[in-house]
Amino acid sequence: MRQGVRNGLVVAGLAAACLLWSAAPSIAAPKSRQAKAPLPGQVPVSASDPAVIAAAARIDQLILEPALAKGLSPAPRCDDETFLRRATIDLIARIPTAAEYEAYFRLPAETRRAALVDRLLSDPRFNDRWAMFFGDMMNIRSSADGGATFHGFIRDSLRDRKPYDQMVRQIITATGTLRDNAPVGFFLGSNADALEVTGILTQTLMGVRMQCAQCHDHPYDIWTQKDYYGLAAYFGSTDVRYREETGSLYVIDVKGTTIMWPPVARKGRPQQPVEPRWPLERASPDEAGLALAIQQLDAKQRDRADHQAMEDLLASAESLTTPRDDTAGMLDKSTRVIEHIVESERVQSKREAFADLMSSPTNKFYGWNLSNRVWAELMGRGIVTPVDDIKSDNPPSNPALLDELSRHLLASNYDMRALIAAVVMSEAYQRTLLEGKPAEEREPYEHAFVSTPLRRMNAESIYDSIRIAGHVDGYKHSPGRNMREISVRLRVPEKTVEQMMAQRETPPATPAPASPAPAADPAMMQGADSAGGATAMVDDPYASETRIDVEGLLAAITLQKEDPLMGRRIVEVNPDDVDPAKIAMREAAATDPRRFRTVTVKQQIDDNPVFESAMSIRAPAPPEHFLRQFGQTSRVILGEKRDTGANTRQALLLLNGKLANEAARVGDLEPAHKLLHEKRDVKDVVELIYIECLTRKPGADELDAALAMFAAYDNRADAVADLRWAIFNSHAFRYLP
Repeated sequence: MRQGVRNGLVVAGLAAACLLWSAAPSIAAPKSRQAKAPLPGQVPVSASDPAVIAAAARIDQLILEPALAKGLSPAPRCDDETFLRRATIDLIARIPTAAEYEAYFRLPAETRRAALVDRLLSDPRFNDRWAMFFGDMMNIRSSADGGATFHGFIRDSLRDRKPYDQMVRQIITATGTLRDNAPVGFFLGSNADALEVTGILTQTLMGVRMQCAQCHDHPYDIWTQKDYYGLAAYFGSTDVRYREETGSLYVIDVKGTTIMWPPVARKGRPQQPVEPRWPLERASPDEAGLALAIQQLDAKQRDRADHQAMEDLLASAESLTTPRDDTAGMLDKSTRVIEHIVESERVQSKREAFADLMSSPTNKFYGWNLSNRVWAELMGRGIVTPVDDIKSDNPPSNPALLDELSRHLLASNYDMRALIAAVVMSEAYQRTLLEGKPAEEREPYEHAFVSTPLRRMNAESIYDSIRIAGHVDGYKHSPGRNMREISVRLRVPEKTVEQMMAQRETPPATPAPASPAPAADPAMMQGADSAGGATAMVDDPYASETRIDVEGLLAAITLQKEDPLMGRRIVEVNPDDVDPAKIAMREAAATDPRRFRTVTVKQQIDDNPVFESAMSIRAPAPPEHFLRQFGQTSRVILGEKRDTGANTRQALLLLNGKLANEAARVGDLEPAHKLLHEKRDVKDVVELIYIECLTRKPGADELDAALAMFAAYDNRADAVADLRWAIFNSHAFRYLP
């Protein structure tokens, strides 16, 4: 640890000051809601739109009336600094920068919050952050077949402001290959297993846990096994095939079905194909609030359709005036179309009927589910908890509020941004934490949504916030300022020793700040030396926090496991294989000095790491990665909740990890160094660090502690580093205000 921390002068006191707190319809959809042509994207929503303002006011009314009736007074409204930090973390998964802080407070006080929300809704990171939300919701794994492509489809749909029901329809009805139709990644990930698909879609898109009914009648709910099979029959004709000529998987609807009843044939009860059947209760479209929302939805869809028709007309006119020769592309497209026609009849498929029934306004589970999940993401708890278990004996804590959110989503043409804007602009979202009260006293207020609960940032937000606050999202040191020599011990084949010894003379590459190298896979990495087969393995739980230069693997500090026996190759033994003869053979091969030798390579490196965004790291990250340690799920168990609890590994990552310590160091290319170089007042430096890290200026006690700390240091850059390090390790940094 650096000098200031070792001396323990006043850092402990500073860190303490930073700890602020601790009967079913048939297969056909209702005639009034038959399938329509795909709709264009949304018109950008604004937090100042009358519909958003009205929805936010209605949210507050529906919360305040029952709360006041119970004698629960709402907590005060948060200040502007708190709102800036909270909304930025929630909407784009990082803290604000110092420049964004200054720009925010230059805006008029009465409009700055709405202006902030508008900017965040348009920020490119909004798409990544909410694609992460859907990735958790649907267990999208980058490593699964089509997983990365499917995740890209979700992100691009958010970027294009595609209505939520249109995005869902494209997923449910997807056919073809990944190259032509990215949403087929959903079916590739589940191998189009109709029973598995049914469980995923009902839980993720409607918040209804029906999987138990796959094997038997649900023991705790109304669903029977036959209900489950009736829903699964919508996907019983969907299959994944392999096309040898292109070497690709594709999804197709075929004749017949794989869903048979009974599940197991018995004497006198032969199996028969199951007809699709929708068992979930539906609302009446004549309900007053629902009928109005449907009218508003239809009006928006007509406006979008008219706008899109004009754009298509202009595009057609432009294409007619632009000569081009695309014969090869046309032939390729025609071939694919003919193949599709031959393999699948283009009538309304069962899946299209399922999509109609799913997204119909009369299916309240659909609107409830997304509204409840978004509310829980922004408010810290759902109106229904758990969010994926909507049922009669787990009612919403505020049914009218859930209905209002669902109607607002519907009336906005399923625009997620309109829903998020209404929630964030409500007074309920902007209330403060009830500080100084024990959890049991805060619970009724938080349950009624008249105070905000204590919420920790999610893993991606913590990671990227440290990157931003510590300026390690790019190079912050000039080339050559951090040169140091490292020694690396390697086990290499005997024949490559000469090449390896020659390689140690290779001059180190100096990184260029203008063109950072591409990010490496954050998993445990292995690389082979092209000179002669020498292998190197990164075996460091913190190495995955930063980008590793594949071209210079030998420059890493811990490229392999310790080798205390000097030359003995580590033998990976299967614990189930205890045959003495086999073990002896492996030992002999491993210790044969003619095969391997341990060499020490010394190399000069420029220790100037760059940390890539958490949004660019494959999901889920490897188990040892920072993101997994801070609660990112494995995305294997459906409905798995992120763990926001504390543990020892998290503490070690923040105390001694590569990311936190590199972010704490002062680089000559960052603003703090400029202030130090200009010999500015220490107060200015402390204020900058607090704004960069905590989105606020220091309080009087915090400023006094920081000034006393700086006075004890000969090198003010070390003081800045320890101040940042202490803040990164505080509750105030990790928890939303």
